[in-house]
Amino acid sequence: MSDPDLSLVLEPVRLPFSERLFSAAHREALPDGTEALTDLDRAMLLENSQELPPEYRIWQDVQANAVSPFYCTDAYATISTDIEEAVAPFWEQWEPIRMTLVKRRLRKTQTEFENFVNTLLYDAVEQLKQVSAARHCLSPDGEPVLEALFRVYHAGFYPCGWRRDNNIVCFDPSVLEGHWIGCLLDYPT
Repeated sequence: MSDPDLSLVLEPVRLPFSERLFSAAHREALPDGTEALTDLDRAMLLENSQELPPEYRIWQDVQANAVSPFYCTDAYATISTDIEEAVAPFWEQWEPIRMTLVKRRLRKTQTEFENFVNTLLYDAVEQLKQVSAARHCLSPDGEPVLEALFRVYHAGFYPCGWRRDNNIVCFDPSVLEGHWIGCLLDYPT
């Protein structure tokens, strides 16, 4: 794979190093038809429930169906090392911040936004890894559901559901108390 191709493949897993993740600062970058929620309880219901209103699909099923065509392929095994190497420095730099957030949670001084980030960051990075893998395994255009998921993260929102009309649903983290825009690795401690 040439360097320009690898750069495109690894773009999603480089997102946590930017100021965009969870910023909610780029609403204009959301995919057309995106439903943006400001109610965290509703967002978590859509993300985790198996019993949804009829206009929604089960988010975990949508993601699993998007990943299943390439997950067990040789191409996936080939790119996995590059993806892990690209994201490893983020986790190394994140660990002291995570420990600070854990201490704040124990002291009951953690903000809603800090709790959100600390709870969902691992899942977000795992999803971004799948986007990178799909770009390598399927084509530079990736997989449509995963590319919509990436566009939501790239806009600074959190993907949390899928409508039956094939539009993604996201949560706007800017409504959370303590919301902070900036690179998570520069999080104020």
